[in-house]
Amino acid sequence: MPEQSRTRIWAAPAGIISLLGLAAFIPFLRSLPLRLTVLMLLSAALFLGGAVGLQMVGGKIAEAESTEVFWYRVETNLEEALELAVVLIFIYGLLWYLDRRAETTAPDR
Repeated sequence: MPEQSRTRIWAAPAGIISLLGLAAFIPFLRSLPLRLTVLMLLSAALFLGGAVGLQMVGGKIAEAESTEVFWYRVETNLEEALELAVVLIFIYGLLWYLDRRAETTAPDR
C-alpha cells in the first residue's frame, strides 16, 4: 500500500467512532447550559472537520503530486491552524462557564 493512501485510512473509522462518542455524551451535553453545549458541539465539529476532512484533502494532494508541493504545505498549515483555533473556542466556552458559575456561587459580602 502506498504511503500516501495510508494517511487517509483512519479517516472513516475516526468519523464513525466520533459519532458514537457524541451519542454517549448526549446526556452530559443536555445537562449543560445551551451556550456551552453549542460551543462544545461547534468546537467538536470544527476539530473533526479539520482533522478528518482536511487530512483526506491532504492525502489526495499527496497522492496526486507529493508532500513536497506548495499546496500540500498550505493544506497542512490550514489544518493545524483550524485545530488550534478550535482549542481556543473550547477554552473560551469553559472559561465562560466557570465565570458564570463563580457569579452564582460567590458569597455575599
